[in-house]
Amino acid sequence: QTIQGVLNEGNHLILESGTGSGKTICAISSTMSYALEHDKKIVYITRTNAQQRQVIVELRSIREKINNKTKREQIFGVGIQGRSHMCLHAKNDEDLQKGTSEELSKFCANEKKKARSSKKGCIYYRHFVEDKDKVQQIKEWVTTELPTAEEFINRCEQQVICPYELNKTLVREARLVVVPYIYVFNDTIRNMLWDWLGRSEEEMILIVDEAHNLPDYIRDLYSLQLSYWMVKNCGIEAKK
Repeated sequence: QTIQGVLNEGNHLILESGTGSGKTICAISSTMSYALEHDKKIVYITRTNAQQRQVIVELRSIREKINNKTKREQIFGVGIQGRSHMCLHAKNDEDLQKGTSEELSKFCANEKKKARSSKKGCIYYRHFVEDKDKVQQIKEWVTTELPTAEEFINRCEQQVICPYELNKTLVREARLVVVPYIYVFNDTIRNMLWDWLGRSEEEMILIVDEAHNLPDYIRDLYSLQLSYWMVKNCGIEAKK
């Protein structure tokens, strides 16, 4: 009731409660009810992938309790992870996995460019663009099953479809999107997420999970890092 009251008033709420006391289920159920009634989207941010998984599991439980088929279908959520987890090339390449978001973005852009202009480049992206039937089948599966990000990535790998690109099309249809902190606290990535969602900030409800982690996280985020992947590529470029 407190959460719904805060939403109606357009205010903020900090909720502190012990582990296992039901914060997640309360936050999702109350905000989902409000979001459906007022056509809002919920952006739920977590620090770890395990916390993200729990949000999707709770959302499944909520949907199973809804008897009205039309309303049940409206309760749709997806989890997004960074490229280092969702890129199937990075998943199988330890060095690539350690790259920064900017480095992986450049790698991805180059692979997509090659895939569009020739039969080279990223095979997962090429299948995403060319195999519309398979993409539609996965979309229908996601809508029905509400998979966690890990389940979704595994399904896409089996079907040789890029999970990162496919997820970008799903978030526009989702009522709830679960993302890592960086998708909100990094300016560039936040603007990208707003574009994917197709909504303004005023049309969103933001839930920050484990908010006591924010001070340390923000410090780390705004500290400069030099990755091994970047140094290695500098060496290759210097030799060329």
